[in-house]
Amino acid sequence: MISGSGEAGLHFLDYWRVVWGRKALVLSIFIVVVAAAAVATAFLPKTYRAWTTIEVVAEGKDMDVFEKDGRRGVYDPYFLQTQFENIRQKDVLYPVIEQLELGARWGKRDGYESGGYPKDYTYMLLQGALDVVQRRNSSLLEIRVDSRSPGEAVEIANAIAASYQNNRLQQTKGQSGRGLERLDEELKKQDEARNQAKADVERLRKELGISEIPGSGLMRSTEAMPMNDMILQRKESEVNDAQTMLLETEERYKQVQGLTDKDFESALVTLNIRDDNIQLIRSQLITVEGQLASLRKEGYGINHPKVIALEAMQTQLRQQLERNLTGLRKGLEVQVASARTRLEEMKRQLEEFRKKTISEKSDRFVPFREAQRNYEFQQQMYEAMQARYQQATVESEIPRTPIIIRSEAEAMPRPVKPNWWLNMALAVVVGGILALGTAFFIEYLDTSVKTIDEVEKAVGAPVLAVVPEGAGPLNVMGSASPAGESYRILRARLDAVRPDMTANSLTMVSGGPSEGKSTTLFNLGWTMAQGGARVLMVDADLRRPTLHQIFGVENHTGLSALLTSKPRLENVIFGTPLETLHFMPSGVHSDAAIGLLNSERMAEIVADLKSCYDWVLLDAPPILGVSDASVLARGVDMTVIVVQYRRYPISICQRVRQTVEQVGGRVVGVVLNRVDTRRDDTYSYYSGYGYYYGQRTDNGDGKAQRRVAKSVGPQAHVAGGPDGGAEDY
Repeated sequence: MISGSGEAGLHFLDYWRVVWGRKALVLSIFIVVVAAAAVATAFLPKTYRAWTTIEVVAEGKDMDVFEKDGRRGVYDPYFLQTQFENIRQKDVLYPVIEQLELGARWGKRDGYESGGYPKDYTYMLLQGALDVVQRRNSSLLEIRVDSRSPGEAVEIANAIAASYQNNRLQQTKGQSGRGLERLDEELKKQDEARNQAKADVERLRKELGISEIPGSGLMRSTEAMPMNDMILQRKESEVNDAQTMLLETEERYKQVQGLTDKDFESALVTLNIRDDNIQLIRSQLITVEGQLASLRKEGYGINHPKVIALEAMQTQLRQQLERNLTGLRKGLEVQVASARTRLEEMKRQLEEFRKKTISEKSDRFVPFREAQRNYEFQQQMYEAMQARYQQATVESEIPRTPIIIRSEAEAMPRPVKPNWWLNMALAVVVGGILALGTAFFIEYLDTSVKTIDEVEKAVGAPVLAVVPEGAGPLNVMGSASPAGESYRILRARLDAVRPDMTANSLTMVSGGPSEGKSTTLFNLGWTMAQGGARVLMVDADLRRPTLHQIFGVENHTGLSALLTSKPRLENVIFGTPLETLHFMPSGVHSDAAIGLLNSERMAEIVADLKSCYDWVLLDAPPILGVSDASVLARGVDMTVIVVQYRRYPISICQRVRQTVEQVGGRVVGVVLNRVDTRRDDTYSYYSGYGYYYGQRTDNGDGKAQRRVAKSVGPQAHVAGGPDGGAEDY
């Protein structure tokens, strides 16, 4: 568990170092994104919102005169979902566009040259500005409209509510009118049948000479055989009821046949068709569609397992609903056929009973009584249909309120868009993600040297010292600086990696120019000399010498003179502020001298100098640029590679080592130079802990004097020069 926690912490610190190392870039991108969002939000056109709340009623009658089934006000989620979509249709929005002249108004607002937008385009714009929201578990709908003008938003919202109300009224009246026309046609047919039956009764009465019963105009059919006549009348009444039921069922079936599945679902309540299974499926479908809409608003993609599961459930419920509706249609068809069969059977039984009654009665008045029964049957049918027609007529005249406007739209003083706080929050999130993503992407593309582990793995040699950025010559900065401590560490570690005590010649190489090898070489020699070692620095960079500038001496004579002629050593070696530190400049540039670097003369010079000094340090040009450094690396005992932090790709370090080894040189270590400790706190230990021991000042003669440290701690003794001396620091 501990190792796991440590590993997680290490990963977090690695991410933090990337961000901290590129904090300027991260902060710049973040500020630019947030500032751009603020400017865009400030200049975006303001959008105002107005909304009106309506209550949708399925039946919409103000009073139930004949029916008291309690259907008014029943919550039907699927019906509300249908009305939710109906409000957005053209038959509702086109009247609003024409009434308010939105095409001309919006075209003028947007500078449309033709004087106004076409109606279809205006309809699309209005749909985009319209949003209908259903309040949970209620029959209330909110019609929301967004506009650049608060007054216009109010005007459009109220107009849409009024247009939807008129549309519902027209649909209801149209359905009632068509039903009355059909019922009126059937009533006229039944009246003709009744009159024909009455005429048959009158004809038989006159033919048979039957006298009229006072006040009736006809003889009653119950005068003979009362029991059989009563049974016959009951059967005729049953046939009458079955005929009425068949008409109603056929009418309902004809209405259903012309409807699509969607319209059929919406008309279930109107047609007085109740199916508990369909209601349950519709409620489940509404719930699933609501959950899907919530997931999509939360940003779930189409491939998310929850979305896939809900869509599969939605498809299954729709298939179940379609099957149930199809079954309901077939059920109505079967109901019509069953009612027709039942009526025919009842008529057959009635006819058989009539024949039986006639056969039982050998009376000459039987035809009259049969005709009179038929008249009474037709009269009852007519009265029933007339009552239904009058009922439907009264119902059509009853005032209807399909929707109730609970609250009209009002102008809001503040715009809803742009949402300043939301935009700023999104800008902060997007800016942070973009800034961090850019930092990590650049870090991914950056193949330069960044860590000690990378250098040691690539070069195959230890990192001897980490020099912080800004380190200059110690004769200027002072040995007590944090950089001075880095060079003392380098001096101490060189003693640990040198092959033997006779290996005292060293050169520093780098892959490219300006990586700080000359300054590193100078500060190493300065530190060794302060430790009491006899040190000679040789500027072997004959093409672009640098060390003479650091020492502040002329470069008239030096190594080039030794290679081309044989002057005395004391004529080309100069003293320095430190008694044990000497310097040999490169001398005047000479092509002949450069050619002699790879010669026995150079080997003799190095051997002579090694015998006179504890350390001989040779400065060399970049090893990948010219051949001089390769020659020097082969002629000395040790080679140190100087690598500048985050400058060249890691492959350059590998190539430098390969070049040194190919010429027979010996790489003993690497100096990681110019490390920005403020950018990468991984290296803060290498530059900061020197303050624990106190600061030093240079007295001008190269001798370091100790100041009293602010923190109390033990003194450290580190091996100094090759003579085995030590320095207390």
